[in-house]
Amino acid sequence: MTAMHTGSVAVVTGGARGIGLGCAMSLAAKGFNLALVDVLEDELEEATAKLRATGVQAESFVADVSDFARAAEIAGDILERFEALGVLVNNTGIGSAKGLLEISEAEWNRTIDVNLKGCFNWSEGSRSIDAGERLGSDRQHRRVQRWYGQQARLRGFEGGDTRHDALAC
Repeated sequence: MTAMHTGSVAVVTGGARGIGLGCAMSLAAKGFNLALVDVLEDELEEATAKLRATGVQAESFVADVSDFARAAEIAGDILERFEALGVLVNNTGIGSAKGLLEISEAEWNRTIDVNLKGCFNWSEGSRSIDAGERLGSDRQHRRVQRWYGQQARLRGFEGGDTRHDALAC
């Protein structure tokens, strides 16, 4: 662990496995304490234990990111436990093996709720606990944009829109 961000706090949605857990591990290596959010309770607990083993403080929160009220509630809990938020990694996303013309309206709505509304919910919810720690610089923002574009390409969206905020892990 480096002292680069020792004591800073990062929230990672979808942090129980995959890219979210990878980002959380990378953040832990940089000294961040972590709050992981996911619906996968057992995997979330395993991920949290793995992070704690690196020497950082890590907490888990079971929640569906599409629930605005729950995002605000957890944001308050994070503020109580950590007293600040430095980084939000809006990582949660779901997909389907079905094609667009094969999914039902309910499946479409669920995808939109998690992938889009979830990002809004956590961006909005985290504003209430931002205590002045921000990524801030233009250089960091460019790193964020590059990372987002790479993730979009990895997920199959060639020419992905890089204007969204994400974290360069």
